[in-house]
Amino acid sequence: MAQWDHHSAADFVSPLLVRHGTGFFDIYAESLKLFRQKTEIRDFLDLCQLLESVHARGVRGNIAEFGSYRGHSGWLTSRVLEYLGSDATLFMFDMFDNFPREDVGIDGFWSGTHQVDIDTVRAKFSDRPNVELVQGDFTQTLARTTTGPLALAFIDCDSYRATRYLLPELWNGRLEDGGVVVLEDYGHAALLGNRVAVHEFFDSRSDAFTFFSQFSGLFIATKLKAVL
Repeated sequence: MAQWDHHSAADFVSPLLVRHGTGFFDIYAESLKLFRQKTEIRDFLDLCQLLESVHARGVRGNIAEFGSYRGHSGWLTSRVLEYLGSDATLFMFDMFDNFPREDVGIDGFWSGTHQVDIDTVRAKFSDRPNVELVQGDFTQTLARTTTGPLALAFIDCDSYRATRYLLPELWNGRLEDGGVVVLEDYGHAALLGNRVAVHEFFDSRSDAFTFFSQFSGLFIATKLKAVL
């Protein structure tokens, strides 16, 4: 792990190593033959634990990723699902062009950045039968995409506008009880718009268990079953 980790110490233990040996590390190493490192190893290991959790607990549903960029995290997710023996489909939502225009001042610096060539992305996923690419602004494409129930949604969209749109749409309409929403951007100091949207949605909810991972910077919310 040390060759991929940007931190100076790795003084932690993980049940992943006990249950899977080097399995997940092998997937990560394989990914770097196709992609420049975008998803950091700590984000990946947290994602592995979450995917393993919903699979082991029998949370039914597919997986959705919002903000796929050039596909590193999506490819990793696809391979982990395959490794776990999951029959879930991964829906990857992105402009697959560049970052859309953001009018909220705190997020405006993203507009037009993150150039992507969709054909290059498609080529890298040509042998991934459990993946569907959904191109366009997902504040428009989600409503017309039949994802089915979701067990996990991974949100890496960087902006207040998109995060604030996605959370109620996913939580109230698509996420299964026991399902998980992951906010990749929460731990990034510059992405305050995303963090504001997270607190606006979750702070008053009684049907969510939330956790911020200092290990990776991910904000994680599990949907609790409503008590009648």
